[in-house]
Amino acid sequence: MIIFGAPFRYYQGRDILKDTGTILQPMGKKFFLVSDAFVFSLYGDALDAAFASAGLASVRGEFDGESSDAEINRLHQIYKASGCDAVVGVGGGKALDTAKGVSIVADAPVALVPTTAASDAPVSNIAMIYKADHSKDRVAYMRYSPWCIIMDTEVILKAPLRTFISGIGDAAATKFEADACLASGAANFLKGRPPRTAKALCDLCWDIIREHAMEAVESVKNGVFTNAFDEVVEASALLSGLGFVNGGLAAGHAVSSGLTSVPAALKATHGELVSFGLLVQLVLEKRPQAFMDEMLAFLKGVGLPTTLAQLGVTGADKDDITKMVNKICTPQNLVYNMPCEITPAILEKAIYEADRLGR
Repeated sequence: MIIFGAPFRYYQGRDILKDTGTILQPMGKKFFLVSDAFVFSLYGDALDAAFASAGLASVRGEFDGESSDAEINRLHQIYKASGCDAVVGVGGGKALDTAKGVSIVADAPVALVPTTAASDAPVSNIAMIYKADHSKDRVAYMRYSPWCIIMDTEVILKAPLRTFISGIGDAAATKFEADACLASGAANFLKGRPPRTAKALCDLCWDIIREHAMEAVESVKNGVFTNAFDEVVEASALLSGLGFVNGGLAAGHAVSSGLTSVPAALKATHGELVSFGLLVQLVLEKRPQAFMDEMLAFLKGVGLPTTLAQLGVTGADKDDITKMVNKICTPQNLVYNMPCEITPAILEKAIYEADRLGR
C-alpha cells in the first residue's frame, strides 16, 4: 500500500516570523513555546508580540539543550499546567525534536519554527531522542505530521553558515537513499510503499542542490538574499524532508546515525555525518570512479566533510568504528534497506574506502 505524509501547511518567506500568530490561529488560543535561552533572547519577544497581535497567548518552556526523555517529560508537566492548546518548537534540531516529543506525550498538535536550515527533519513525523551522554537513544514517532512549518528566510540567512551547509549535506543524500529503498523494496517512514511522488520530490531536491548549492553558500557568507539561497532552503527543508519520510532512508543515514556513538565524532553536525555516510553508501553501490569524483568535487565545493579525520575520527578510534559497524549491522537497521549484500566486514571496508577516496 502506498502511503504519503506531509505537514498540513508549509510557509516560507522573508520576515514572516511576525505572522506566526495569524498563521497558527486555527490551532488554538494559547501556545506553549519550546526553545533554548539563546533563541528566546533573539526571537522570543518578536514571537510573543506576534501571538499577542493575533489575540493569542504564549507561554515559554525553556529547554536544556538535549532532546531526552527526562527533558521532554519535564516540559510536558509545564505544558499540562499551562493550559495551552498546542506546542510550538522554535530553534534548531534538538529544540524541534523536543517540541515534537512534548506533543507526542501530550497528544497535542505541534507547529515548528526552525531558525536554521540545518536538516530536513522539521517536516517529518519523527523525533530523535538522545541519552544524557548525547548519544542516540531511539526514534519517536508522531501519530501525524506537524501541523505547520514556518521558515522565515531572513532568520535562516542570519544563522551560522555551518548550519546551512549541514542542511545541504543532509539533502544531498535524500535522492540516493530513496533510490536504494526503491530498488530494494523497503518501506518508507510511514510503513508504506514509497509513492512515485516521493521519487519525483527526491530527484527535484538533488537537482536544486546540485545546481544552486554553491551560489547559495556564497549568499549566506555575504548575508545577501538570492533566489539560489531561497531555492536551496526549500530543497533542504521541504523537498528533502518530504523525500526521506515518503521515500525512505538507507546506508547514508545508517552510517551517520552510527557515528553518533563514536565519541570523537560527537562535535560533527548531522548533515556533516550524512555527507560522509552518503560516500559510504555510494561505495557500497560500487559507483564508477567518474561519478565518485563528481560527488566529491560537489561536497568539497560546498564545504562538507569527505573523510573521517574531518569528522574528528582518527586511527586511534579504529576500535570505536568496529563497534559502530557491529551496532549498525543489527536487524531492522536502515542499512538493510540497501539493495546489495551488507555484512559488518563489507560495511567497515566501505567506510575506509570512502575515507580514502575523500582525501
